[in-house]
This record gives sequence, C-alpha cells and structure tokens, in this order.
Amino acid sequence: MCKRIWFVLLVVMLIIVGGVQAQGAPEPINDALAALSAQVGHTVTINDLSWWMWRQEVFPDASLGCPKEGQTYAQVLTTAYVFELTYNGIVYDYRVPLDRTGVILCSQRDANAPTPTPPLEEQYSNTLCPPPEAGEPPYMRTRLVAGIQARVVRGYIGDVRQDARPEAPVATQIPGGADFEILAGPLCHEGALWWQTVYNGITGWVQEGQDGTFFIEPKAPNPLPPLIAITVDNAAALTELAQLEGNIQPALDFSPDSNYLA
Repeated sequence: MCKRIWFVLLVVMLIIVGGVQAQGAPEPINDALAALSAQVGHTVTINDLSWWMWRQEVFPDASLGCPKEGQTYAQVLTTAYVFELTYNGIVYDYRVPLDRTGVILCSQRDANAPTPTPPLEEQYSNTLCPPPEAGEPPYMRTRLVAGIQARVVRGYIGDVRQDARPEAPVATQIPGGADFEILAGPLCHEGALWWQTVYNGITGWVQEGQDGTFFIEPKAPNPLPPLIAITVDNAAALTELAQLEGNIQPALDFSPDSNYLA
C-alpha cells in the first residue's frame, strides 16, 4: 500500500511539473495563447480550446509563410512552429519562430467552413527537384531517402530500368510487395522521381510515382516484440533503459497482472 501511495505522489508531481508539455504541446504554444488572449481581450488557456494542433515547418524567409504587402523579410530559411487553435468556433493560425522572437497571426477562419484544397503546386512541390518547365507537371514530394529499404506497392510491378527515363530498357522487374534497397537519388525527369536501386543483384532505376500516385513506398518497420510479463524466472534478465529524475525507488517494476508496482 505504501509503495502505491508513493507512486501516485510521483505521478501527481510529474503532472504538475509537466504543465502544457503533458498535453503534448511544445512550450512556444504559450506564446500563441498569449497572442490569442490579446486578440479576444481576455485570458485563454489551452483548456479553453475546443481543438488545437501544431507542427514544425521550415519556411524560405522570415515571413513564416504569411507575407504582408509592403513589408520586407530576411531571405533566410526560418524554422517555426505552426499552431492552429480553435476557440469559440474560430480557427486561429499562429506562427512562432524557433527562437521565439515574435508571434504572427497568419489567418483565422470559421471552424465549420470546409478546408480549402491547397493548389496543385503546393501539394506536389519538391525542393529536391528543380522547378518544372512551362507546361510540365510539378514534381511530387518524395517519401524515400537513399540508404533505406523500400517495397513496391501491392498491385504494381516495379520496372527497374537501365536509366532514369520511362523509355529506357527494363533491366528487371520487382513484384508488388517485394522489398529492395534504395542506393541513390532522386533524379527528377519530366515530372517523375527516379531512385537508383538494386534487386537480385541487378542495379537500375525505378520510378517512385507520378501525378499523385505512388508506385513504391518505404518498407514498414518490423513489428515490436510481444509484451512479456515479469516473473521470478526472467527478472534477472531485465535491463534498465532510463531513470526518472528524483526517483523515489531505485527501480520500478510492475507485477505480471499490472496491479502492483514494486
């Protein structure tokens, strides 16, 4: 019973210390909440929001994707947090740079309004490829990188060509669902992304996709091992992975039925 009480106290302390972080938000969300409070004229906390989400993006300049007419911005790559906070039926889009030197209200919209579809260029733009020539389709955003395992999407056949061109001779074919290694790439040619690969000892180029359809994809990670209950027989094989700062007990283990902490 005593150990259970100490464990509950430990959890309470972690919740108090965690604050907003315990809810999965980075610290700069407090800057966005402060700006929202100033916008509506009273204090708004994260608990007052009906919905919120965040992501981190790299923008081409200091406007953080929200340039204002007549203003100039430093033309440097700028990493920032994007917070979408829904309050009283309005979605507020705030941008906070990584160094937290300011907050930008990029937009606000009715939460019930349909989300606008991004323009085609925004959906498929790929900074790894040059801008497409006039009349050519934009390049898709890749999901691959050299040095990883990939596989052909089921229902497709991966043509491994001798060159990164759709008219190049086929050196071999990879069946749907089969794994292969990505060696290098991408090469960008006429709206398509090509990756150098090796399959059954044959090296060539395979197309990742085109016009929004992927033909190959990253190989899924191996499944995690099944959970194993801690018993007297296997307890000696346990390895400590990490420690909580200020541990009350030198080690914490759950019983096989998960009801007790020892």
